[in-house]
Amino acid sequence: RHVFGDATGSLSAAVDRLGHQWARTGQRAVNGSPLSAGLFPGELHMVFGRPDQGRVREVVDEIETAIAELAAAAPTVPDGEVTVRELTQAARLARHGAWRLLGGAGPGGEAMAADMAELIEGQTVTWLDRSRPGGLSDSLARLDPSITEHT
Repeated sequence: RHVFGDATGSLSAAVDRLGHQWARTGQRAVNGSPLSAGLFPGELHMVFGRPDQGRVREVVDEIETAIAELAAAAPTVPDGEVTVRELTQAARLARHGAWRLLGGAGPGGEAMAADMAELIEGQTVTWLDRSRPGGLSDSLARLDPSITEHT
């Protein structure tokens, strides 16, 4: 309420909920998150163990609850809408990473591709909300390596 001016408490509830999910996949991580490792499988991460499918499904449910909380938030601070957009984007990225940890038990290829297309669009919008265009193509290329510097 004091940071975001959100009398609903939804924004702070979502931040608190999201902040705990990285540790719930059944994996151990050093200086990183299993959800990030799932999202960026081609990058080096210090994540150990295999994800527990039941626990990862619970993580997905918690992230989806947080996304709903963000949709219900009503921040009154000047950058409240931007903050909600950024946190929703971060939550959706984490959910995509969790879906990848589920492997064949997660959404199918078409659904994953459609979600990634939306994430790339969301990354563009949220990046430009607060940052200059420089670096955007690198950020997008991490999500989809087929995106080049000329994007």
